[in-house]
Amino acid sequence: MKFLRKNKDINIIIIEDLSIKIIGENSDLEFEVPRGIISDFEVLDKNYLFYLFKKVFTNNTIDNFIIVSPSSKFLTLNLDLPKVNEDDLESMVKYESDNILPVSVDLYKIRYSATKDDDKNYKVDIRLIDKNILSDYIYIFERLNKNLIGIYSLKDGVEIGLDENFVFFGLNNINIINNRPQKLIYYRDIYKILEKYDLEYYGLSNIINRKFYDLGEDIKKEILNEVKFLIYEKVIYIGNSINNSKAYFTGSALFNETKKMINEIISPTSKQFGFEYKNFHFNENFNFIDKPKKSDKRPIFLFAIILILNSLIFFQLSNKTDKNYSEIQELKIKEEDLDNKINDLNIENIKKQNDLLLAERDEDLAGKAKIDENKKLEDLFLKLESIESDDVFFVDYSLKEGLAYIKGVAKSEKAIEDAIDATGYQGKNIESNIENGLLNFKIEIILGDDNK
Repeated sequence: MKFLRKNKDINIIIIEDLSIKIIGENSDLEFEVPRGIISDFEVLDKNYLFYLFKKVFTNNTIDNFIIVSPSSKFLTLNLDLPKVNEDDLESMVKYESDNILPVSVDLYKIRYSATKDDDKNYKVDIRLIDKNILSDYIYIFERLNKNLIGIYSLKDGVEIGLDENFVFFGLNNINIINNRPQKLIYYRDIYKILEKYDLEYYGLSNIINRKFYDLGEDIKKEILNEVKFLIYEKVIYIGNSINNSKAYFTGSALFNETKKMINEIISPTSKQFGFEYKNFHFNENFNFIDKPKKSDKRPIFLFAIILILNSLIFFQLSNKTDKNYSEIQELKIKEEDLDNKINDLNIENIKKQNDLLLAERDEDLAGKAKIDENKKLEDLFLKLESIESDDVFFVDYSLKEGLAYIKGVAKSEKAIEDAIDATGYQGKNIESNIENGLLNFKIEIILGDDNK
């Protein structure tokens, strides 16, 4: 089994629906993710998640990152396959996976590890995840100009002793790893409470940990009782799913109240809250980021080169009439050999390769245009963020066909007009209404080359 070697220049990112934790060799950082941005590892708003990371990475000099998630979107299959050539094993894994999955296996990225038993048959451990989910994170980190060197399910990122337990207890995920079959559940019970009371993660954390939060005491007590009941249910479930030995606990649901319940209800004599950088060991077989490959393209202009060589030979023949007959015959033989090589070339295939190159060029130009558009949106975001004040602030950004749409709240129409002027782009207020004495607005900004 191959493990990815960690070093001090790699940070580990644990992604949950409502919080993201970045673990370094010497320091940890956690930040809140608003509701509606991530759902069980699936990115619902790429631009917003990009800006969250952009803020966090402003003063971060680390360039290499590994993403880990307890998500139920990572699928696990275990297959027993007959003896086959190793070259055919990958095709068989894909074929058998396709027979099991309810949708086409082509929608998934596949990783697997195979071992032979005594009869030379294969036992295959397989991981799959939706390709669209992967592409969103790859896209975000490319925009951030950071190296995403790994994406793993949590199961393939931790290493514990034979009888030990690893428990990830998040607000939406529970992942239990030990020598029993993995327990992996995704639930939205606590999420619904956040929606009901219009809370985010830090607000809930302050209420549960009995810190200050500007909300009526009766409402806070109601929230506390609802969440405590749900946490109690989950702690009972965890207690029934782990071994009676050492257990490591981590995750966003580990409030002080949660730890107290765990200590009172769960039986393992040794419990550790928190999971350190040194405890992560990544099984490279299940890394969903492809390693860079060296280019091995054959020159598609081989045909042209051979034609030029052929022309040169003809030219030499015409200028060497004083050569004896045997030399001329030898040159003719070389000429015929080159002609045969030209005839053997697949001209249609070369044309197709040229067409593919042209299509890739067009796609690359379109991609560069998209990147330029996103960069303008990023600059716009930073400009607006710098002018936020008590008079105006911004809550949502979106991009569509070269137009940026920004929602926010302001005290006056003038504050909105000043904000538009500050962008340096042409824009207008396209929607506004008054609520609780404040203006809810939506402005449209043209991200073209023609500034005011």
